[in-house]
Amino acid sequence: MRVQKSNVCLSCLLIHLFLFLALAGCIKREASVNELQPVDTAAFDSCMQQILAPSPPNMRLNTHAWQWKADQEAYLAGLKLRTTPRGEAAAMDAEKTDDARMLKTASEWLSVAVTQETTPHLCRYITVGRKNIAKSIAATKIVNERKRPFVLHPEDPTCRRDLKQYSNPVHSYPSGHSGAYHGLALLLAAIHPQCAADVMQKAWEKGESRWICGYHWASDVEAGRIVATYAYAKLSGNAAFQALQRAAQTELEAVLRKRQRLSGNER
Repeated sequence: MRVQKSNVCLSCLLIHLFLFLALAGCIKREASVNELQPVDTAAFDSCMQQILAPSPPNMRLNTHAWQWKADQEAYLAGLKLRTTPRGEAAAMDAEKTDDARMLKTASEWLSVAVTQETTPHLCRYITVGRKNIAKSIAATKIVNERKRPFVLHPEDPTCRRDLKQYSNPVHSYPSGHSGAYHGLALLLAAIHPQCAADVMQKAWEKGESRWICGYHWASDVEAGRIVATYAYAKLSGNAAFQALQRAAQTELEAVLRKRQRLSGNER
């Protein structure tokens, strides 16, 4: 099953634009950068849950029936992809999305060594963003408690049998991996706009890997992207986070300028 990329991307951008506007009344400014590890998001998460679909597709309650059908079609398509190179890539994407993984991914996406020694502000910026996004996603998972595909299909080992034991069987909605990578793309695009299209595309593919692997339904993946946008909107209204973002951007620009000088391409 392939969705037309142009329509999907346009739809995704419109949804995210709407969400940023809708969240204006939900965002509260925090006072100190120390509170950003992570920010207290209780009121924000409550507002987020009201805007997000009240429940994921449920075949028994017959809610969002068209989405449930699409989820089933995506699941079957994912099974066929697992033995292909795309399936192998999806299996690699299944690794845990902790701080180390996000910093490593940022290094790959930016082609810059993102480490505490070389880019401390950038590391903190990414870490703070990841933790707040993860917190909001966790809050939404608890409210919904949707069963993962491998619960309804117990014969399915998923694309990574070794990681199955670490996945809560009723925390399918929304996808934490999808939200983590989408959030990372938003964080990086904000401080290095030149890479925006590339990192958003890479994050999109990381999210698609989740339904290919059988760890999430396709609608879980889209919900993860939406919640990541909510969390990023929350952070964007925080004065301390804005200062951290500026510091990370200044640091990254300095690293890129130095690399350009060393390569002899500076104008």
